[in-house]
Amino acid sequence: MLPFTQLPFSRYGSWLALSLRRDQSPLIRELHGGDDAAPYLFRLRFAGHEPGDLIYTMEPDELIVSSREDAGCRLGVVCGARNDLYVRCLGFRVTMEAKPDRYNSLIPLETGDYEYQCYAINRKIGLRGRGAVEFRSRWVISESRDVAVILDGRTEPAELSLRSYRMMPEQEFSNYEAEKTDAGKCFAQWIAPFGENRRDAYDKIAQYVLWGNFVRRDGVLGYDALYMNKGSMTNIWSWDNCFSAIALARTHPQSALEQLQVILDHQDESGALPDYVNDRFASYSCVKPPIYGWTIQKLRERNDFFRDRGLTAYFYERISRLTRFWLEHRVVRDWGLCGYWHGNDSGWDNASVFHHGTPLCAPDLAAYLIRQMDALTELAGELGREEEGLRWKARAEEMFSALMYRLHTPAGFVSRLTRTGGADSGASCLINLLPLLIHYRMDRAAVDALVGQLEGFEGNYGLATEKRDSPRYRKGGYWLGPVWAPVTLLFVDSLYAAGYSGAAARIAAKFRKLPSIGLMAENFDPDTGEGFDDNAFAWTAGAYLVLEEYEKSGKG
Repeated sequence: MLPFTQLPFSRYGSWLALSLRRDQSPLIRELHGGDDAAPYLFRLRFAGHEPGDLIYTMEPDELIVSSREDAGCRLGVVCGARNDLYVRCLGFRVTMEAKPDRYNSLIPLETGDYEYQCYAINRKIGLRGRGAVEFRSRWVISESRDVAVILDGRTEPAELSLRSYRMMPEQEFSNYEAEKTDAGKCFAQWIAPFGENRRDAYDKIAQYVLWGNFVRRDGVLGYDALYMNKGSMTNIWSWDNCFSAIALARTHPQSALEQLQVILDHQDESGALPDYVNDRFASYSCVKPPIYGWTIQKLRERNDFFRDRGLTAYFYERISRLTRFWLEHRVVRDWGLCGYWHGNDSGWDNASVFHHGTPLCAPDLAAYLIRQMDALTELAGELGREEEGLRWKARAEEMFSALMYRLHTPAGFVSRLTRTGGADSGASCLINLLPLLIHYRMDRAAVDALVGQLEGFEGNYGLATEKRDSPRYRKGGYWLGPVWAPVTLLFVDSLYAAGYSGAAARIAAKFRKLPSIGLMAENFDPDTGEGFDDNAFAWTAGAYLVLEEYEKSGKG
């Protein structure tokens, strides 16, 4: 059984989802338009029942709401494969209150169905009732107000079919039983490649989170996209997608590839990748760190699918352009390094190293770019482009020298403001230890020092992003302390590769205890394991499964 109190109910491909709001009332949500669009379609109210009276039983194929007080009350919901929902109500009287919004209108159709036109998200919601179902609204000048759908199942079953479409429905409604069966089969097919030995409760939750967070290709999205969640972050970001791809590489390689393509296909002429993409637009307000070289290396390690010569050429061209963007447009020429212009560019939005401003030369950025140029050297060699490979190798060596000269001190790595050359202490923010990714370029003493410093960030449940004795540490402070899945995977993978298998296994084991407390949250308290922000985050689920592989194999 899956915990609906912490996870949304949806299925692969659907743009519809159900989740609980803070007052514990269920919401039906439509996800088009990204995370700036309308937060929900309908709020469900159960007459005569407080939220605490309700019991939720959720499996991938069906959500059941029942009553602690009355065994005869039952509401079932099934999520269809074509942006449709099917609801059966018995015993309850349920009012689905529409979120009021400008110009929204409830239109009765000649067929007896209704169409709810949602202006802000550019969608239409088809509604068909059967049994004791009532549609209510009142017209005020230019919009419908107090829109509600009432399912009164107290004397007979009441059923509602709901579907979302842009202009006209693509096909007729299906039915409850058929879509329940289809969802069950779809999930079974999804989890089969993970293997029979990966079926415990948290494996199932992680696999469900990955499956359930997919939306079908639509609008600007050229491929089915693994959204970070179907709650508050309904976009695909251009480093989140890399961790999703790594998680899917062995079991669903085509989907893994498409998580990269959905971003790479929107590469700007400058070589920059968008910050994020949704069905409406690609945003270039910020960028994300250049981890694609490392990502491609991990994908090729995990599955020979990614060694195809055509894919190798595709990756080489795209990643070359991305790297040149950083080297030409974000370069600090006198230093031989590149800089972040905003904390969001690093993915560590509010990390303490950004508290005094930007542009900032941070050691993680140099490490990512060096690793990326080393990857490009390898790919160029495979493609017979030796001269280009030599140039990438030389640029990587130049940047490594600049990193060690500008950002390495006897006390460790630091971040520096490009305007003043001023450095942070280097001691309190975990981002300064990410040169561990290029351990193979450093002498053993420098790597030992980085690994030793990591211990100062370890809590009961993994690596804090800000030291807990730092004055800038904040409980639930986003990148000011909590444990994050992608950072954990970067460090664990690097520790294994550098030969520190004990430290790698210890940190991975701590992280893998987190779902028993904070489920698949976006980030976690390093000492208590409490989950913060969203509880059904895709890269957390993906990292959990990858680290499980590492644990079973002694490093995958």
